[in-house]
Amino acid sequence: MKLGKYQHLKFKMLARKGTGKMHAKWSPVATCIMHKQPLVKIDEDIVNRQLSVDDRKKIVELCPRKVFNFNKMLEKVEVVNQDDCNFCIECSRYTEAMDYEKAVVLKEDDHKFIFTVESTGALPPQEIVRKALEILNKKIENFSNELQNKKFANMG
Repeated sequence: MKLGKYQHLKFKMLARKGTGKMHAKWSPVATCIMHKQPLVKIDEDIVNRQLSVDDRKKIVELCPRKVFNFNKMLEKVEVVNQDDCNFCIECSRYTEAMDYEKAVVLKEDDHKFIFTVESTGALPPQEIVRKALEILNKKIENFSNELQNKKFANMG
């Protein structure tokens, strides 16, 4: 819509400030996901020596997330994108169907996590995480101070 000559708009605006704690409409985060880092291991003896070349290629083709790569020169299966694994178990199911238990082993690393933050666009994801860590740090400091105060209050 385009205004004509000598036309103008008249309106009132109301702005409210809030936080995500008050209502989700003020949250700058669309989704936030944390999961353990996948560990994908192949038994070299079984996969790259006992299986046929066609079976090796089939393992690579079955993976929807392209975790594996087939090295044509060496005719070997290699793990190249371990972090992309979503545990669909197609690779291990295929090798187990051929009676090769544990030819492909899928596990989770209990000490490493993949943390994904998707922003609504209000703030960049790096800023969201930085501010969240600052808030967490303040809460830990407050908790620590309260513990110290209670400790000294009980002593006296």
